[in-house]
Amino acid sequence: MHKNVKYTLLLLVVALAAAIGACTRHPYGLFASIQRERRIPFDRNLGKELTVGAFAKAGTTYFAATGALSYRDQDDPATGERPEWEATPAPSVDGQPYRTMSLVAADVGAGQRIYAVFVSPDAARSAVYAIDPAAPATAPEEIWDLPTGIRRIDEIFALNDGTEWLIASAATTDTPAHHRLYASSDGETFVPLPGTTLDNARWIGVATNGTDVAYVSTTGVMRHSGGLDEDIAPVDASPAVDAAPARDADAIFTAVLYDETGDLLWLADSAGRLYTSDDFGTSWQRGEVNPVSATNEDPIWFSALAAVPKGPQTIIIAGTRGHGYRNVGVAGEVDATTEVSSPDVPGSNYQGSNLPSAAIEVIFVDPDRVTGFPVETADGMEEWDGHLLFMGTAQKGLWRTLSSDSGPKQWVRE
Repeated sequence: MHKNVKYTLLLLVVALAAAIGACTRHPYGLFASIQRERRIPFDRNLGKELTVGAFAKAGTTYFAATGALSYRDQDDPATGERPEWEATPAPSVDGQPYRTMSLVAADVGAGQRIYAVFVSPDAARSAVYAIDPAAPATAPEEIWDLPTGIRRIDEIFALNDGTEWLIASAATTDTPAHHRLYASSDGETFVPLPGTTLDNARWIGVATNGTDVAYVSTTGVMRHSGGLDEDIAPVDASPAVDAAPARDADAIFTAVLYDETGDLLWLADSAGRLYTSDDFGTSWQRGEVNPVSATNEDPIWFSALAAVPKGPQTIIIAGTRGHGYRNVGVAGEVDATTEVSSPDVPGSNYQGSNLPSAAIEVIFVDPDRVTGFPVETADGMEEWDGHLLFMGTAQKGLWRTLSSDSGPKQWVRE
């Protein structure tokens, strides 16, 4: 046999051996991964490269903060109706529309509304606006302009400790910037909350167990025992109490969740750790560092937390920055010490999508259960029951799946 032919055959053998070896090193196996490749449905008109900063539902309408305030009605499987996304008219200056990346749904006296923070193109002006979900094509109404001494409004949160509240985070004009929380129970008057002024940190979320309230920043946790009263002040009229767990010096807190099923307050951070408290912030468990994968020991940056119904159970999941999301486990059975795991299971199209490399900005669970919802699987269209789950990403658009009673998650790109 010619030497060149022998050499070529040798290279082919080596290449085949390497490929087979790669099958064992790949988390799913090379050939199994090829089998797993499936078309990822792209069934709506949102841009594939949008960043989704917030997501909410009011009535039967979904709202997404994508720079624009995007909205669409929910699907109706019985009629086959599948509404497309549209945009609410944004406030503008000199013909340039304001942008929004923060919104919530709340009922603070005027019926259920969407409340969004809109910011001018030059970031010189910002305000909170209300949108009637029954008329989303109508221009939003400004309800809170910049008060004296406030540089900008950053975020809007909602909570219900027996009374429904809007909580806004605003940066003052001090240098360096300080951030302070303001509360409203009527959607018109916002009053500063005692003890919530931050230096060199920002507020990322709020949570309540129906009685106590926790405010979470990048560097700590403040707690008001007993919640707020109708005068928009802590019931005990005292400043918020520091309730933060210990964290690594280079870590910041990134997400908060109150899990009703497990009666746990959860925190996540940027250094691969989860934290849980079974007494709403008085004491904490801190988990070990969760790595990106078995072959990448870098700590995973958690970015969002959610409790997702799946049949009779609730599953705690955690979004990440650049690595999709992870399963923590069944609520009531897991805490911060539980090691997270990959969400991919046989029959799911997750691994064939862009989600495993996505930065998850927001996770939203539709509280309304659906029945007979059409789902595209490897075996064709099927009808499942469950709860719709949405994930908003950074520059990879909005994704949706059905957390069904039994079937694996099949992801659709909106």
